[in-house]
Amino acid sequence: MGAAAQESRRAKRPWSAKEAHRMLKMIEVVGTSDTSFAVATKSAVQALIAKGEKVHFFVLQEARGSVRGGKIEFQAVLKVAVEG
Repeated sequence: MGAAAQESRRAKRPWSAKEAHRMLKMIEVVGTSDTSFAVATKSAVQALIAKGEKVHFFVLQEARGSVRGGKIEFQAVLKVAVEG
């Protein structure tokens, strides 16, 4: 790859060189909802953001549910990347 092509690739990166070496930590959280798995997922991520966590991405590990008192509870188990 020529120097011009390498420079072009560098210019397209959405992060700086400093950010390229950043370490993130993965945490596991469970969100719940009486509406849907999507709402359970969103509530878990929003709760972390509200606590001041810098969330970068998340992965849905498991979608499960339970029945309590005749009502369905949707549960979303997530792995979330946050700044360490």
